[in-house]
Amino acid sequence: MIKSIKLITLYTTIIFGIIVAYIYFHIQLLKTQAINLISPTLFEVKSGTGLNMLCEQWQKDGLTDSCWSLRILAKLEPKLTDIKAGVYQLTSDSILDNIRRINNSEVHLFSFNIIEGESFLQVLEKLTSLPYIKRVTPEKMEGFYVNALEIKHQNVEGWLFPDTYFYQAGDTDLSLLVRSHTAMKDTLDELWLTREQGLPYSSAYEALIMASIIEKETAKASERPLIASVFINRLHKKMRLQTDPTVIYGLAELFNGDLTRAHLKQYTPYNTYRIKALPPTPIAMPSYAAIKAALFPDHSNYYYFVAKGDGSHQFSENLSQHNDAVRKYQLKKIKVSNDS
Repeated sequence: MIKSIKLITLYTTIIFGIIVAYIYFHIQLLKTQAINLISPTLFEVKSGTGLNMLCEQWQKDGLTDSCWSLRILAKLEPKLTDIKAGVYQLTSDSILDNIRRINNSEVHLFSFNIIEGESFLQVLEKLTSLPYIKRVTPEKMEGFYVNALEIKHQNVEGWLFPDTYFYQAGDTDLSLLVRSHTAMKDTLDELWLTREQGLPYSSAYEALIMASIIEKETAKASERPLIASVFINRLHKKMRLQTDPTVIYGLAELFNGDLTRAHLKQYTPYNTYRIKALPPTPIAMPSYAAIKAALFPDHSNYYYFVAKGDGSHQFSENLSQHNDAVRKYQLKKIKVSNDS
């Protein structure tokens, strides 16, 4: 009888040990077993989702084979049951690592880029196509944005700072614009306070307008201060700026990619071949470098420049030199185009 009891106890101990070892093995496996993913995948955890519901969904989606070991581990590590709502990027890390990211609310961050030289309409077009963004702004209602951003000018053009902005699912489109507008105000205010003296601007806003023109005139960073010097020299002399990007902006949807002599003669408030001043608003979103060039320009005797066809420009001190440069670079470009 005693012998039988000892055998039962022995067998029970062995079986219990096997079960414990089996569970321990699977828990350890859970810590290292990768989720079944070929590449990172976005996954939305809805409000009210628990650990069991989450794991069952993953099992249904083929991301994991079983949930029981996770349930057992959750008894030992209760924090695993603290599932936070949000959009997460699941990776091929272990199932446990992915769960812990959800526990810690390490939601996926999406990016929104405002590129130097973009117009407000181009920014809005990208904004409307962002994934997981909460839309609270109406489409193409300039007055709404002016009021919402508390802009004291007629439109938003020029008032958004080019940069990459990160957001999480559920953030509003307006919150991105507010952050970008705040960055532009701070940048402009900082540079305006330390600006070079003697510039032909009556306000920081006029400097922003100039910066937007510089931004559109050249993509060559090293030329921006020199481009600025040309425009500033012309303003001091009460000369027309005669810059094509302002004409194109004023034409809006009428511009088809081909700027003609008729366009240069057509009056708009932005046609700097017709007006002897800056246009009424910026024409694009200027970069930090363009704003700095507008407020800290080079000193030169240049009043003209022409594109050389390689991204750079030829600068001239007088009209005669400029006409020679036009013949050299622009007419040569036309000849090459005709020959090809």
